[in-house]
Amino acid sequence: MPIPPNDVVACVTTATADDFNNMKKWVSCTSNGHRHDGTNGRIHATGDFKLKESSGCYYYAFATSDIAANRNVTLPALTTNGTFSFLEMAQTFTAAQTFTAAVTVGVNDAGHDVIFYGNTASANMTWDASVDDLILNGDARIVVPDGRLVLGSTAVSATAAELNLLDCVSGLVQADFTKLAAICATAAEVNLLNALDRGSIIYGNASGATAVLGQGSCGQVLTSDGTDISWQSPTTGDITGVTAGTGLCGGGTSGSVTLNVEASQAITALTGGDLTIYEDANNADVSFKMGTSATESLTIQVLNGCSNKTAEAVHFSTATASGTANHGMMVFDIDGTDILNIDDDGLDIASGKTISINGSEVLSGSALASAVKLNNANWCGTDLSVANGGTGVSALADKAVLISQDCGTDAVGTVVLTTSGQLIIGGTNGPAAATITAGTGISVTNGANSITIANTASAGVSLGLVVALS
Repeated sequence: MPIPPNDVVACVTTATADDFNNMKKWVSCTSNGHRHDGTNGRIHATGDFKLKESSGCYYYAFATSDIAANRNVTLPALTTNGTFSFLEMAQTFTAAQTFTAAVTVGVNDAGHDVIFYGNTASANMTWDASVDDLILNGDARIVVPDGRLVLGSTAVSATAAELNLLDCVSGLVQADFTKLAAICATAAEVNLLNALDRGSIIYGNASGATAVLGQGSCGQVLTSDGTDISWQSPTTGDITGVTAGTGLCGGGTSGSVTLNVEASQAITALTGGDLTIYEDANNADVSFKMGTSATESLTIQVLNGCSNKTAEAVHFSTATASGTANHGMMVFDIDGTDILNIDDDGLDIASGKTISINGSEVLSGSALASAVKLNNANWCGTDLSVANGGTGVSALADKAVLISQDCGTDAVGTVVLTTSGQLIIGGTNGPAAATITAGTGISVTNGANSITIANTASAGVSLGLVVALS
């Protein structure tokens, strides 16, 4: 129903556009202080202006404030046949409202906050005019269908599943996300990651923009000119020279060349911890060396003949630059016990150890075993002195007898007995060979290994035997 000017409205059953237009024409109401300013079509009052619905009626109530001075207007659900085009003050809608035309909050360069609350405490979406930000608070979230997120004018084509891959990256900390927040990549640049195909790389192009460099052609190489990168076919050519170093053979100065390991350097087998080193050549003399250098080392060498492959000897040798006695010696240890040393003085058998031949002991400590016998077959030393039970000489004169010399330990001498009838006759100068001299009436006949003495005197003559040296 129309609202007459200059009256106080108590109740209307149906609010129409005419009702609101008539309200603009009020000029005064002395009982409640309502009036029309006569120029702006606005209602002035000394209190808040409210439209409340109760039992099908709309009550227009006025409190002690001025509506034109930005007082609150609380509106229930309204049904009008016109347009409710302008609300100047802060508004609170306590019932559902339907707006069939554009809604504008504020004016250019002078906006207002707008808050949309959710059903969860502290969950809301706030347009904060003071910082020009749309803020989601609490459990509020934004839901965008795949492919519908647009940055600037470029749609982000990555799906939620693809973006969620970032959530699976381990080791990220808050500082890392802070760095991500500072990235100024555009949506188009981010989309390059989603469109990257196999074999492509992302690089900065000549314009300084992020771009994709394709796979290039088969055989091409990635090349830089010092500023930009690109795929280029490599420049080809012949090897001008290959020189075989130590332990290698082959090489060449043009065309195709081959390098081979020299036969002397080849390790033919290394299985199960065994090391086999062979060189199938005359005079190979294969050796195995270990140590810190050639001058501080042990060498085990199989020596061959000059014109054959026979293993003629196995040579063990040590080398050391030290001048200290016995450095470089060999120590033979059995089950953790040193048995034999070979040092500067020769063989040194540990105390209490023996040397045996075929299981029979031949040397114990400093003495020969009782079972040891010396004969021509096993003696090859120097002349055994008289003091040690020998003769002191290595040869004796033929057909002679042995005699001692002036000193009891001097080498044994010889007296040759090669004349028939010779005897050993003693004297102040020692024994000598001599024959018997026949006296008067005596004859002496010397034969090989015999002497015959006969009486040649007349009967009754007394004979005497005189032996003289000849």
